[in-house]
Amino acid sequence: MLVVDTDKQCDTTNNFLAEDESEYDPTTSKTILDYLNGAALADVVKRNYIRVGNCKPAYKGIDVIPSDTQLDNQQLVSAILAERDIDNLFDSLDYDYVLIDCPPSNTAVEELVLGHIA
Repeated sequence: MLVVDTDKQCDTTNNFLAEDESEYDPTTSKTILDYLNGAALADVVKRNYIRVGNCKPAYKGIDVIPSDTQLDNQQLVSAILAERDIDNLFDSLDYDYVLIDCPPSNTAVEELVLGHIA
């Protein structure tokens, strides 16, 4: 399963990647914003992330593409409209399930993201 966080509030990212929200720092790792700016998918996906203080993955088999607080909804919309590897992203994924966390207040982003996978 892959979780893609497209919400700049990063609640999903923080839930999956850090026991304490203050422990996750997007400046130290790649996020969806880096992917939209050209980073390789392999550099962005956090595979079976190990939570701080645990000896094994807290969510075994769940990978995450983290969001970034600097992610602008317009930037995401522009990238999707330009089809910056969005179709290729979903075509190249080898997951049984992909969960996408969209921003709560922008239905345009939600429609565009879901439109590419429908």
